Amino acid sequence: FPVTIPVVTEYVKSIHKGKGIVGKGIEGIKHIHEAADAATRAVVYERAVKQALSQGFSKEDADSIGVMKAREIINFASKDVAA
Repeated sequence: FPVTIPVVTEYVKSIHKGKGIVGKGIEGIKHIHEAADAATRAVVYERAVKQALSQGFSKEDADSIGVMKAREIINFASKDVAA
């Protein structure tokens, strides 16, 4: 049977709003991605702080270095990344 534009439009809207099984799947994948990204950043932060402290930096400076290193991780999959 032919697929009409209104059917396709409604399907795309339902995915975008997170309705239906496909939309829920996409939202689930996004959630997993965000959790993995956060875990990676946490590990990078902790390692950078530990390294900075071992090099004689103060706790405050080590924290700043850790934050900077964690932010340096680029996530090309994120749609809000500037080109």
